[in-house]
Amino acid sequence: GLLGIGLALATKAEVTLTDPGLPTRFSKGADSISTLEFLRRNVALNDAPTARAEKLLWGDADDLDAFRSEPPFDLVVASEVLYEPSQYAALADTLAFFATDAIIGYKVRHGREQTFFDRCADEHGFRVT
Repeated sequence: GLLGIGLALATKAEVTLTDPGLPTRFSKGADSISTLEFLRRNVALNDAPTARAEKLLWGDADDLDAFRSEPPFDLVVASEVLYEPSQYAALADTLAFFATDAIIGYKVRHGREQTFFDRCADEHGFRVT
């Protein structure tokens, strides 16, 4: 959420942050909280009035349908989303649903990140630079 909150605060642009809303505990013995609820609390705590957090599980038809009535996004900005190669197909499909332009920041972790970009180019026609 840091990237999205920072963009909202720095630019005053409307920013939609997404999260799958998975249950988690951040410490032993702590109550369970949804990752989406945690993100929404971070948006509120950082007083980012142009940011909002919405549920999105990559590739999930119901979650994507919830965005169909939204105006199209001008840009998708993502950070550290290439950590799990088994999710590349769902992420590529989700980006194709939302984006004409996307900026993805990532750290090379396992050497398979390029397969994600190849999939985006081959299956969805993205130009990768």
